[in-house]
Amino acid sequence: MRVCVAYSLLLISAAPAVGDDSPESPAVPKFDFAGAAGKYSVQVQGANNECQRSQIDLLKWTNPIRGTAAGSVFLWTLDGVPQVACCMYAYPMMESYAVDHELVSLATQAVEARYDGQPVWRAEQPGIVWVAIDGAPGSGMNRPARLVQMRKLATSFQGFIGTPMSRRQELRLLPQPIYRFPDSAECDGGVFAFAHTTDPEILLLVRANLQAEPPNWEFAAARMTLVHAFLTRDENVVWSVAWWNRNRDTNYVTRARVPFSIVP
Repeated sequence: MRVCVAYSLLLISAAPAVGDDSPESPAVPKFDFAGAAGKYSVQVQGANNECQRSQIDLLKWTNPIRGTAAGSVFLWTLDGVPQVACCMYAYPMMESYAVDHELVSLATQAVEARYDGQPVWRAEQPGIVWVAIDGAPGSGMNRPARLVQMRKLATSFQGFIGTPMSRRQELRLLPQPIYRFPDSAECDGGVFAFAHTTDPEILLLVRANLQAEPPNWEFAAARMTLVHAFLTRDENVVWSVAWWNRNRDTNYVTRARVPFSIVP
């Protein structure tokens, strides 16, 4: 997720932990990420209403290998379907901490975000493309059955940072979706995370397209990292992104050094 040091640090797993539970380590403060998330407003092009923010931290994480003391993931949805993801994370800076925000589009239209009423980001192009999952079974007839199916389908993907030819590092699929589409959504689905420790690097979206005839399973993916990332299935690359370039890819942005507050 955070790449403010040399890229090689991403691939070093033997680095000493930062902010561990040893007596010498000061307690990590409780960052008010939820309060910061409440300052965002998200609008999808062509939609009459603003997106709704998920009411809880969907994924709380740390990454001691990279010195990330705390992190949280939030989603904004439209009619229950995810449109934008935001990851906030804190890391030591001098004698205090700094906090960055990552925003990524999960929408199929242009989307923009404001923070404290001020425009901070606009994704001009669709953030994701839904693709049929080859060989997937027909979608189950009820939500519990579909949850079992989508979890099994998610495990058929492998996630990596780096490139297929060099510096590749396999990520860990978290076993449960961090978000499940509600009953009211026009399709059923979930958002899964491929993580480094518990730090999400790739978001995998799996949905049962109940509007198709017959209903079928589809996937989409989005980066939560600056670096090269890709997904494979049956050893074939099915999705990839190059190192992020702000001039070419507006679907993702990192807002560095965002002012933050601490929960007493």
